[in-house]
Amino acid sequence: MPTPLQTKVRAAGPRGADLFGSLHLEEGILSHQTAQHIRDLVKSGDLRVGDRLPPERELGERLGVSRTVVREAIQILRAEGLVRIRMGVGTFVTQSAPNILEGPMSYLQHSEAKKIQDLLEARNVIEPAIAALAAENARPEHIARMEQAILDMDGLFADGYKYIEHDNRFHIALAEASNNSVYLLLLNSIVDLLQESRLLAVSTQGAPKRANAYHRRILEAVRAGEPKKAYAAMVGHMDQIAQDVRTAMS
Repeated sequence: MPTPLQTKVRAAGPRGADLFGSLHLEEGILSHQTAQHIRDLVKSGDLRVGDRLPPERELGERLGVSRTVVREAIQILRAEGLVRIRMGVGTFVTQSAPNILEGPMSYLQHSEAKKIQDLLEARNVIEPAIAALAAENARPEHIARMEQAILDMDGLFADGYKYIEHDNRFHIALAEASNNSVYLLLLNSIVDLLQESRLLAVSTQGAPKRANAYHRRILEAVRAGEPKKAYAAMVGHMDQIAQDVRTAMS
């Protein structure tokens, strides 16, 4: 049975007509509903591989949502591999494989499960080493940035996307404090890949608060110049993330 959104898409007429009429929004996260609307357009064939989406502001106006909502939806689809962002050019549909069009959780639980496990294992190797080096090399500006990121996260436990943004700031500041350019390069290179596992982790009840408790332990070890404690605190943090991801996926 077609959804109201799919009915609306078909009613829009031939390609070239406005496929992005205002959403009939129900309760839920607007960014996820916006992402699902775009998935439906791809699944129905109204959007095809190579098609460019309207700019964020225009798309938001046509869907009746804010530009921030559109940006978050695009990041969800980008993490799934459904769209590609070309800086200064636009956002393009990159694939139409049906396995990612049944919803992000279905995608994650099947084709993405191995990728998430691989990412967690990689983080468990890289990030404790980063924390230990940061305890040896951190400068006051690194400490200040990590402190601010933790404070910002304290007020965002109910907003997963914004929490993740500041969580990323904390871990990047830590990598910069390690004074190892390769570790920083490695961490920056997987930021986009980590988006989905982070979303899964913070969706678990109490996960953001638990994560920030570990962030404070890591920061205090770095501030005190104690590499072994920083390493151990990061190992604990990685274990906590892995458990929260498993809980969310089950």
